[in-house]
Amino acid sequence: NASLDACGDWIKLPNGHPDPISTGYPTGRLCQNLIVDFEDIRFDICVNDKTFKIRRKWIVRDGCTGEQRQEIQTITVMDNEAPEVIAPADFTVATSDHLCVGNVNVPVPQVNDCIQWDYTIAYKPVDDSDDPYTDASTVGVIKIEPRKYVINGLPEGFTKYWISYYIFDGCGNTTQTYTTAMIMDDK
Repeated sequence: NASLDACGDWIKLPNGHPDPISTGYPTGRLCQNLIVDFEDIRFDICVNDKTFKIRRKWIVRDGCTGEQRQEIQTITVMDNEAPEVIAPADFTVATSDHLCVGNVNVPVPQVNDCIQWDYTIAYKPVDDSDDPYTDASTVGVIKIEPRKYVINGLPEGFTKYWISYYIFDGCGNTTQTYTTAMIMDDK
């Protein structure tokens, strides 16, 4: 049974299924009179169009005797790789009138993944833990459109916040990264 990487460079049939060149043909004692054919049934695995399982039924017929033999091959096309991510550069946020911290438009990370992906965010004040993820908060985090977040009203009294990104793809592979937002009091 063959297993292929959804992001890999394998040969595809016109319907997107793996070509037998990439997954193998029946082997054994073959002669000129044999007719080899196959039928595929596809089962989607993840939330996307690139990961699936194929149940390939091979049919081998003897052209002279009419005898036929069938074998099943299972082919899995799966994404097992976490998304590759580049965190946004650290950035500065100016405060709003009469507010120590206003709304923070959160920059979008650069993500490379061959299947659908999305992300969530959280934040916490920079501290001595060197850990931007543990005890990070989502209070005031608003998703304003796909892949775009605003944090409404960061807690007052801090000048730096870690913004944590939790990136996930349609197969459940995850990556996390962070950036730092610096608060600039321009009043």
